[in-house]
Amino acid sequence: MQPDQPPEPTGWLPVLRRTAADTKEYLAEAADVAVSALVDTDALESVPLVSTAVKVLNVRDAFHKARIKRNVYQFLLALADADKPKLEDLFDALENDPQQGEDFADTLASILIEAEKPLKAKIVGCLVKAASKGNISRPDLDLACQLVYSASVPALTALPIFFAHTRGKEDFESPAVPQEALLFSLGVITRHGNTVRISGLGKLLYSYGIKEARRSRAE
Repeated sequence: MQPDQPPEPTGWLPVLRRTAADTKEYLAEAADVAVSALVDTDALESVPLVSTAVKVLNVRDAFHKARIKRNVYQFLLALADADKPKLEDLFDALENDPQQGEDFADTLASILIEAEKPLKAKIVGCLVKAASKGNISRPDLDLACQLVYSASVPALTALPIFFAHTRGKEDFESPAVPQEALLFSLGVITRHGNTVRISGLGKLLYSYGIKEARRSRAE
């Protein structure tokens, strides 16, 4: 008997794989174009996520198309220095687990297509790169991307404010910490009396996603 073979990947997963595979080539296409002018040029038109989203969703509104291009551009920037074979290994693993792979791909594609701020796209790009390096597991990658999708940008940017206040500590004794309400909305903080604690997922999201995205923006 032939061993069972995983089904061919469907949906957004193969589209995202092709997008990530040729990151440097797509960035080279946009190298001489200002981000604000991406929508007015052919730059990034050949990126699979852009072309597929525009076709499948019948995107005719210039503003929405500009948003997709802007988000995809930031996603690609986050992957610019990723190891291509390791990215391929990550997508192989995702394709071999269709349920997890498709759920993750749906979340990631939704962020790149819908996010109003490109910071979210940069964060998930950094998370994908970290997962390809083995720094975070695939289940944690999926959960972290779900957090990014559902979170407000102020809630995401509250994490570095928290860690600056606590000097990197995950547990902190204080009757109140900056942006505490926003952190509660993100679902990564608990309080017991005067002790506040950031969850492991919150620490992961900050360390491999938000912190990396902010660092690369500053370079």
